[in-house]
Amino acid sequence: MNYFVTGGAGFIGSHIVDELIRRKQNVVVFDNFSTGKELFIKHHYKNSNFKLIRGDLLDKDLLTHSLKNIDFVFHFAAHADVRGGYQNHQIDHKQNLETTCLILEAMYKNKVKKIAFASTSSVYGDAKVHPTPENYPFMPTSLYGATKAACESYITAYADYYNWQVYIFRFVSFIGERYTHGIIYDLLKQIKSKP
Repeated sequence: MNYFVTGGAGFIGSHIVDELIRRKQNVVVFDNFSTGKELFIKHHYKNSNFKLIRGDLLDKDLLTHSLKNIDFVFHFAAHADVRGGYQNHQIDHKQNLETTCLILEAMYKNKVKKIAFASTSSVYGDAKVHPTPENYPFMPTSLYGATKAACESYITAYADYYNWQVYIFRFVSFIGERYTHGIIYDLLKQIKSKP
């Protein structure tokens, strides 16, 4: 199968790429490296099943062309800095919602009917039930959460109308190898700098 991974040089995306390559699948990584790291994927550069496209998801023509012959999209690129969205009110809209809409349209044009989307528990806002069930109402309290909720709605609308297969993952805060930002990362960095 031919897989397309947005944010493929990021924390989660690079692990998806590793697993797909391990399974001998064809992988196209599309990343602008605004937060992704080349270090996370460069070990695949000589693999004939791997292709890197350095590009911005807002480049509609490049995106549409890049999705030719793709079977499945992992859309894991996002502006995930919740606090940063309050300094720049447009960044979450552009980097999350607008890019998702462009991906969906490029998928439609290329007859790609399968997508996995990295959403967030932030769509629930300050949930009062833990663990939070999937059918808990969306009440986002951040611009990031609001755009991810809107992305989910767009994706499910395309899926319903065009009979696509959709997988939406509402990730909660987590850490691991290649983690590069966030409260836990900042805390660990401070601890390491003060022995």
